Amino acid sequence: MTRDELWKTAPASVLTTGIGSLPHPYVDAALQFSFQMSVPFLPQLPVRNAKEFMIGQALDRLPGLFLEEGGVAKLRLPEWEKGSPQLRASIESALSSKDSDAFEMFLPDAEAWSAWKPFLFELEERSIPFAKIHLAGPLTCQWALQLEDGTPAHKRPEIGMQVYKLTLVRAIGMIRKLRSLGVTPLFYVDEPGFYGFTKSNPTHVTGLSELKLFIQSLQKEQALVGLHCCSNTDWKAVLALPLDVLSFDTHLSLDAILAQKEAVQAFLGRGGRFSFGMVPTAVHSVKIMSYTPELLVDTFLDSVRRHYPEGTPSALLKQCLITPACGLALHRIEDAETILTYTLECAKIINTL
Repeated sequence: MTRDELWKTAPASVLTTGIGSLPHPYVDAALQFSFQMSVPFLPQLPVRNAKEFMIGQALDRLPGLFLEEGGVAKLRLPEWEKGSPQLRASIESALSSKDSDAFEMFLPDAEAWSAWKPFLFELEERSIPFAKIHLAGPLTCQWALQLEDGTPAHKRPEIGMQVYKLTLVRAIGMIRKLRSLGVTPLFYVDEPGFYGFTKSNPTHVTGLSELKLFIQSLQKEQALVGLHCCSNTDWKAVLALPLDVLSFDTHLSLDAILAQKEAVQAFLGRGGRFSFGMVPTAVHSVKIMSYTPELLVDTFLDSVRRHYPEGTPSALLKQCLITPACGLALHRIEDAETILTYTLECAKIINTL
């Protein structure tokens, strides 16, 4: 299927979804929240289990991996050295196999992702044609993982490469699982670590090239691929990636992105869509309640009009996604529900423009 054909399976042109993490301790409640969006998303529940923090989930079953408070991922080097040859062999076997089930062994397990199998069950039961899944991206995982003494693990290239390949085969496995259910996967590569990206760092430039290959590999699996970055970064470099979707915090980054007019035009011209994180999440609950959906949309449109006084490109708003700015794990459940309501209301307003 072409990219356009994949998008035709989506339920609308202006879509709503979530970024990933939720504050709910129970899977059923989290799924109920998720399926209120026009594009249901796979919940991450770190409140329920610390293994559900994003780096731990993405690198689950990496030999020697352990998590400290707050989901900080560290590696016991002797354990990794002992177990990595077997993992390497399994990864290479999957990548060279023509068997459609070759990546099954890398799928999330219940301990690291409690909502995974229930999410699949609900997709199948409800005959959902289009859904969002996600995983911490290879760059963020490489840059976040530490050795026991706090040394960046990616300083050892063999560790960095195994992290890259493990996230790749897990992502492919997740995409194939949704495809087997008749669901078009919208796959977000979660790269908050991109805030530290700089073209003057040769390691970062190499990482950007590897990320491009990562995205293209997932697209070959018939997934629409997005990238989520909730901090400012080199947006020109990001917009040049072969993405189907770019997801970001509009309050933080909309002006910086729209300032890259040529890059934005090229991104939209090749069919890219924006996933606008329009509802703030990095604020106290009292501040959240002081917003209204109308105010959020007006603030958003003011920024757009400043950059496009001659008229807003139709592709910018007619085919987009509306989301919270970031994950919601650190919020109260009541605030998460308010953010959900605002997300749905903002999308309704955008859809009338």
